[in-house]
Amino acid sequence: MPRLLGVDIPNDKRNYIALQYLYGVGEAKAQEICFTTGIDPLAKARSLTDDELSRIANLLDKEHVVEGQLRRSIQQSVSRLKEIQCYRGVRHRRGLPVRGQRTRTNARTRKGVKKTVAGKKGVKDMKRWQYQLPVGYAGECGVEDQKEKNTQKRHSGHRVH
Repeated sequence: MPRLLGVDIPNDKRNYIALQYLYGVGEAKAQEICFTTGIDPLAKARSLTDDELSRIANLLDKEHVVEGQLRRSIQQSVSRLKEIQCYRGVRHRRGLPVRGQRTRTNARTRKGVKKTVAGKKGVKDMKRWQYQLPVGYAGECGVEDQKEKNTQKRHSGHRVH
C-alpha cells in the first residue's frame, strides 16, 4: 500500500480515486494532481513508483491544503467564531445547526438523540378533570335521548349533514 502524508492509499483502486482517500482531496482536485504531476489517472495505485509518490507529496505540500493542515485550519476558524461570540460561534458551542436550518423538527444530527421532557399536562386537560360532568350529562338532553335522535335521523330516509 502506498503511503501519502500519513495515509495508506488502497492498491487496487485507480490513482484518481485512491487520491480521494486524503482529507480535502475530491474528484476534481485528484484529477488535477494527476494531470500536473504527469501520472496516469486510470492506472492502479499499486503501479505508483517512489518517484511519482514523492512528486505527488511535494505538490500537495506546496500548492494544496490537505489532511492535518486543513483539519487544523477548520478547527481554528470554528474556535475563532466561538471566541468572538458571533451567531455561528454560539450555534457551534450549543451543538445546533449553524447554517439556518430549522430546529423545531429534525436537526437530530446536531442535537443528538431526543430527550423527552417530563410529562406536563396542558391547561385543557387540567380543567376537564377538575370539573367532572355529572353521569348521563350530554349537553341539552340526556345521553339516551341523543342516541334516539341519531337513530331516527338515520332511518328516516333523509340525509344527515
